[in-house]
Amino acid sequence: MNAPESTSDTAPTETDPYFRGRKCPPHLVNMERDAADRAFSAWDERLPVEELVTLAADEDEQVRVYAALNRQMPPEVLERLASDKVWEVRLYALTNTSLPEAAAAAMVHDRRKEVRRLALTNPKIPEVTVLRAASTDRSEEVRESAWIVALARMCRRLGVDPGNFGAVEDLCRQEWWEMTPESPAVVVALALSPNA
Repeated sequence: MNAPESTSDTAPTETDPYFRGRKCPPHLVNMERDAADRAFSAWDERLPVEELVTLAADEDEQVRVYAALNRQMPPEVLERLASDKVWEVRLYALTNTSLPEAAAAAMVHDRRKEVRRLALTNPKIPEVTVLRAASTDRSEEVRESAWIVALARMCRRLGVDPGNFGAVEDLCRQEWWEMTPESPAVVVALALSPNA
């Protein structure tokens, strides 16, 4: 996909004729002209899949970031982006709903805490994995985030008000991830400490 010629050979600006009338992705205005053109193309969901796959292997990491965001990216290529050497590419691949479940699950063990934190918020990740991270991750930040995710999932799953500390505390001591709102333990916890 060729862009119209720019008035500049350096970085495009938001007033550049190529971007005029289009929403310009935020990082493109600071990139070299050729890389910005490729990144903008990778971001375009109308791009033919063959071209998108080529851009997913681009030497410029920002181009790969925008390729990872594209919802038309084939899952097998997205899986490759999810293991990219650049952590930002992996992070953005994780935000793509087309990412296969196995790739998302592997990212819970990523070397970067930013990627692990985001991976734990993925609804495809089992509660047991989130709870394990809440108690064993090497980063305190990831552990705290995992607890918040686990508690939110528990409350949503079981119909418990997050402010109902009595029921939340009671259910946290049990295997809540195997329960439903009708489970006896949930019924008892809510009888002893009703939702507001």
